[in-house]
Amino acid sequence: MTAWGRFCACIMALIAPNLVMAQDQPSRFYAAGAVEFQYDIQAGSGSISTLSNTSELALGMRIGNGFSIESTLIYEPVRGASSTQYLAAHGLYAETLMLQYTGDNFTVFAGKIDPVFGLAWDLAPGLYGTEFAKEYQLTERVGFGADINLGGAFGAGKHGEHILSASLYRSDTSFLSDSLFTRRGHVHHDDGGTANTQGLSSFAIALDGMEIPGLSGFAYHIAVRSQGSDVGNARREKGVVGGITYDHEMRAGYEMALIAEASHIWHADGQLHHEVTIGTLGAMVSKKDWSVSADYLSRTVNNKMGLPGSPDSHQIQLSVGHNLAHNLALEAGWKRISQSGSNANVFGMLFSFTFG
Repeated sequence: MTAWGRFCACIMALIAPNLVMAQDQPSRFYAAGAVEFQYDIQAGSGSISTLSNTSELALGMRIGNGFSIESTLIYEPVRGASSTQYLAAHGLYAETLMLQYTGDNFTVFAGKIDPVFGLAWDLAPGLYGTEFAKEYQLTERVGFGADINLGGAFGAGKHGEHILSASLYRSDTSFLSDSLFTRRGHVHHDDGGTANTQGLSSFAIALDGMEIPGLSGFAYHIAVRSQGSDVGNARREKGVVGGITYDHEMRAGYEMALIAEASHIWHADGQLHHEVTIGTLGAMVSKKDWSVSADYLSRTVNNKMGLPGSPDSHQIQLSVGHNLAHNLALEAGWKRISQSGSNANVFGMLFSFTFG
């Protein structure tokens, strides 16, 4: 299938659920999603330009009595680009697929899940602000978990909203670990890697707080994780992350959003004494349909065994965004990556459409 054919198939996957929803009861089926096209070009000698499409579709079906089926489909590049390419190597896969029960102050779920660990991979502003934090994001795990609203469940509401999340999981080794169109490969237990165990021996615990009296606009996130491995000599990976966000309405209709988050991983990827620290600082100022954002990202690698690994790297980015319509947006950005004494400049543009 050509790149254009893969794109058309992706669009049909996004449109079809809306056609179904128009004929079914809206209260039973629901969907939301986003379609993004991003063009990047690396300046300098040997420049590389890429055009990629990332589309996300969240689908849900209410079964009744608090039960529902939740899923997230992703269409995106599943192989890295080492040369100029346009809409190439894209695959469609299920990031989540789970049975969920929602009570008054809690939610429990089981299936293919995304354990909670960090926020900067989703909330950092700008075209390139989330890139480093995505390295510690947890996705596509098989297991179960729960979210508890401590304010509603234990009367802590007068001190703000505090949500405790916990999950027990392993890597997905089912057929859902592969992708359609461009195959990314079926994950097997013998492949090894963190969380790729036969049993549920990995876990993540997180606490999120917001609407805290006396701290208007502030929110926090702290989390820990431990991921096992029972293949070869891989060590148990352990990690912590902490972050704060701040939203503030300024004068003359301006709004400001700030985020600061840092994570530290011990025995990263199961390697003995391999430690990785990642930090994200981001700020965005917006007014009506315009926004300007800036981010500083850092990655520090400490390998006490002297084994080869990724060198330390730093990145700054600046972006300008404009909402073209209610669900259409355009964003342009620049990033400068510093690694091993060399620098690279990348310019990009993103067009996005959201629905639901």
